[in-house]
Amino acid sequence: MAVETYFHPQSLTALQYDEVIRELEAAGAANPAGRVHHSCFGPDNALMVYGVWESQQAFEEYGPVLMPILRKAGIDPGTPDVMPVRKSRQLTRRPALQRSWDRPGQRAHLFVSSLVPRARERTVTRSWAPVLAKIDLR
Repeated sequence: MAVETYFHPQSLTALQYDEVIRELEAAGAANPAGRVHHSCFGPDNALMVYGVWESQQAFEEYGPVLMPILRKAGIDPGTPDVMPVRKSRQLTRRPALQRSWDRPGQRAHLFVSSLVPRARERTVTRSWAPVLAKIDLR
């Protein structure tokens, strides 16, 4: 059964997050088997991480790879919330959004919870707000 994971560390900065991503890429572990979705969102000095995994086992198998890298970066992830997925929808990305997500230095985060009906949180920086505002999340 698929699970959703939510990490809300006491302190996770954009610099720390970017460092972890670089380390994971260098280790060949940036796209682990079983991970369906990964999002990082929030203010640059208090980021949170959300993920969807094919199974609890897939999530747990990534721990021995991820945790040493987090410790090296000085990040205490705390205890994640791990919940079974009841329902999940895949939103279709439009070309403009795809370009915005792929540009280095540009942050356009979109988080939709599948656990609470119609719950949504948008955190957008720079000029992508008009593009994202046109998406109906209902």
